[in-house]
Amino acid sequence: MRIIEEIPLRKAEFILFSGTFFLRAVYSLYYWFVADPPVTNAYYEIACQILDQGKIFYDTSHPYYESVGPVMPLINALTMLVAGRNYLGLYIVTALASALTTLYTYKLARLLVDRSTALFAGLWSAFYLFYFFYTPTPGKDIWMAFFMVLLLYRLIRMVALRDYSWPQFIIFSALFTVSFHLDERFFLFSPFIFLLVLKEETCSFRFLRLTRSLAFAGIVILLTVPWTIRNYNKHGRIVIISTRTERFTDRFFGYEPRPHIMDPFNDTYGAFYIHDYQVDSVINGLKTVTDGGRTISASQVAAMKKGIMPAPLTGMQAAWSRLVTMFEPFQLRGRYERTGYFWYEKSLRHNIATFGFYGTLFLFSFPGFVFLVKKNRKVALILISVIIIYALVHALAIPYTNWRYRLPLDSLFIIAGCTGITGLYHRYLNGNKQKPADAI
Repeated sequence: MRIIEEIPLRKAEFILFSGTFFLRAVYSLYYWFVADPPVTNAYYEIACQILDQGKIFYDTSHPYYESVGPVMPLINALTMLVAGRNYLGLYIVTALASALTTLYTYKLARLLVDRSTALFAGLWSAFYLFYFFYTPTPGKDIWMAFFMVLLLYRLIRMVALRDYSWPQFIIFSALFTVSFHLDERFFLFSPFIFLLVLKEETCSFRFLRLTRSLAFAGIVILLTVPWTIRNYNKHGRIVIISTRTERFTDRFFGYEPRPHIMDPFNDTYGAFYIHDYQVDSVINGLKTVTDGGRTISASQVAAMKKGIMPAPLTGMQAAWSRLVTMFEPFQLRGRYERTGYFWYEKSLRHNIATFGFYGTLFLFSFPGFVFLVKKNRKVALILISVIIIYALVHALAIPYTNWRYRLPLDSLFIIAGCTGITGLYHRYLNGNKQKPADAI
């Protein structure tokens, strides 16, 4: 521990970042050689269209491409402009984002806990299996994890250290705007951030002051306008970020809802639906594909033979199913998810990996958050609030929620879990030291 405490902060950060980047880059290179490139990938294909058109406010050739925000395709296009139209360059840049995720996990932990616990969290992040797993992809999963921990680091610096300088505040607001143009779910944190900034600048609403909170709202709106204009020119209606947001914004703007390309997958009676009169045919192996064209897995057939039948998931039952899907430390048995007709069952290998890298820390995060609340109640409640908001968004509004959607929160469970482990360990040591004295 003493050796760890003597390592200069900048040196520890450099070792963590460079070591993690090396590991992720090597794995990406290995993956590029041994795995076939994706048959299709929207983020890669849009990037190719951006390069062909040579403009930032690009057009797309298919409605499916309009369902994603512009940041990831633009990052990919810039990468491909430098490294060529291949997946290796995209993998290496994602490895860079993955290394930055580890770096900022350590930096955030340093604001919350002692240096040895922060380094423990940083090392766990460096070897975190699921960060490796999603590094050699052209998608946004790792980038979402990076933006989550980066924004929390900057937000907590402002709150805990009172670092509200205007340059830092403007940078934070701009980064937040970029984050929800990467993925729409980040936008749902805007009311929380607005109220938190308002609470801070009014000293818990003791007097009226709106400078920073209105500046935050103004910067976010101002930076959102250009892409909204592009969407209006494309769709002839106000569309915020991507067409996936129309489900919520059409009601607000008074538009007649229009079909979306993902509707068959979100509709209870869509792609995965099995009629009651088809059950016997499925069990007997006569029907292997749903009417919507989805293959019925062998594990689902086995479950149906045991009497575990699909049925619509609605209301609180659906919300609870999504929460379990996101946060369970391991899966006891397969179950129906999403619409109630999609069967999902983890393999033993997946269960071992989930528990070993995530589940252990998830369980230790409960005492970990208790220790964090005792250390700094305000900051700990911000982290807990972020987890709750993110979880509720998925439980209430996203029917196709799956376990990888938890990835942006994993850095928080890593920090809290490591805090729980070290906190309980120190309590155990202190308890053992006191036993001889108590016995006298």
